[in-house]
Amino acid sequence: VIQKFEDFGEFNVKVLENAKLTAKDFTHAEVLLTYDNFSAEDILKAILPDNVAMSSFTSVGHIVHCNLREELIEHKFIIGRVLLDKVPSCETVVNKAHTIDNTYRNFQMELLAGKDCMVTMHKENGCTFKMDFSKVYWNSRLSTEHERVTKEVREGDLVLDVFAGVGPFSIPAARRGAIVAANDLNPDSYAWLQASIRLNERQVKTPISATQKDARDFLQTDARAHLVRWSQSEGNSTGGTAVARVIMNLPATAVEYVRYLKVLTREEFGKLSRPPVLYLYCFLPKMDLETKKKIKCVQAAKELFERNQLPFDASKMKFHFVRDVAPNKDMYKIVVQLGEEYLVNDKRGAEEEEEEGRKKARLVFVRDVAPNKDMYKIVVQLGEEYLVNDKRGVEEEEEEGRKKARLVEETE
Repeated sequence: VIQKFEDFGEFNVKVLENAKLTAKDFTHAEVLLTYDNFSAEDILKAILPDNVAMSSFTSVGHIVHCNLREELIEHKFIIGRVLLDKVPSCETVVNKAHTIDNTYRNFQMELLAGKDCMVTMHKENGCTFKMDFSKVYWNSRLSTEHERVTKEVREGDLVLDVFAGVGPFSIPAARRGAIVAANDLNPDSYAWLQASIRLNERQVKTPISATQKDARDFLQTDARAHLVRWSQSEGNSTGGTAVARVIMNLPATAVEYVRYLKVLTREEFGKLSRPPVLYLYCFLPKMDLETKKKIKCVQAAKELFERNQLPFDASKMKFHFVRDVAPNKDMYKIVVQLGEEYLVNDKRGAEEEEEEGRKKARLVFVRDVAPNKDMYKIVVQLGEEYLVNDKRGVEEEEEEGRKKARLVEETE
């Protein structure tokens, strides 16, 4: 505590004197500190029990999102009030009530303070995103990861964002000039993705194709079509420098969808300028020993791939720690070079022929007739195989000849 000028210490006194400040320039005064003078951290530290520390929180637009530990729940409303007062631009404070365990990756939340409005605008990496935070998945802690991946994207690349959410990968990628196909099964995510695309339309260099489909359907239809079309476009044929990038950011289950990347024939794969790159996000067991972390990470990833019957070659992969998720697991990104073993389906041609056959014939149930039989209608497209008779002309000539022969016999 400084009570007199000399208490600043010899060095600081000289600095002050050089600035033409002496003991006469200082005086004692009493200052009353109020609530306004303290930060949220200071206030919460003062009012919470000594053995209870405040959890971290994130901001999404005007919303502050908490994930309070069990021991903080009884203090949740006072915590909400303090954060509402102290966090700049905060108008709403919510707490995650349950873990993310549904198809659409959103979660139930409880309003702790402020207005009950979950529609917000959030800026990240130069783009603006609009969303209903209660109905979509958004994690501000991933902003650095979003930036890290999109910085790798170059103009002319193809980006297939399989679990796109509201577009934190897709929109910045299009801003860098990539051809982007963004997909999400959640109808709310799809709606807010479209809204965010419109908000950023002046910034993006290329239009974004947005779809709302199951990932398997998206990969086997839209992703395939984009890959084939992109590989045939000018500048992206064999010898080009552009890269196709597949992003699968659904850590809990994304690895289960990698098998559905087998959508190309061998000939189509050969037209790709370079092997596509997969950014696969997943959860792996927590690893404490830093020196053994990489070895353990590779082993854990190998087991994950083998469980899902996927080829594994560590020499074609890169492993990146993303963030701490829970006491027993971490989030990782595995970057994979996609060779033929991931993309080529040798049965593709046969499957297309079978599908074409199914389109030409439909079996429709009509009614129950008897205990041992039903009535069906078969709707068939009548192609050449049903209608064309290559022998027709010959048969007509033969018939015409027989008619003439009979006529001659009758005249004789």
